[in-house]
Amino acid sequence: MSDGKSNEDMLKQLRNDYVAAFTSPQGVRVEDDLMIVCGADKSSFDVDPYVTAFNEGRRYIWLHIKHQKEKTDDRIMRLIKANEVENE
Repeated sequence: MSDGKSNEDMLKQLRNDYVAAFTSPQGVRVEDDLMIVCGADKSSFDVDPYVTAFNEGRRYIWLHIKHQKEKTDDRIMRLIKANEVENE
């Protein structure tokens, strides 16, 4: 993925790819299906802790897609700066 592009450019492109993938009529249908399959609109809790962990894993995928689509340029820059501080 690194063909001379900056981290900022790569993150913006990735965000734009998520938006493009999930805004077409087909993408909207897939996104709606993923929301159901991933349990985005219900609690992850179960009396069995393994089931709860599994449900949270499914839900995480939905949240990741949602957050990727909603990232602003400002948020991307803050993430890059935070990562630079962590790596010092």
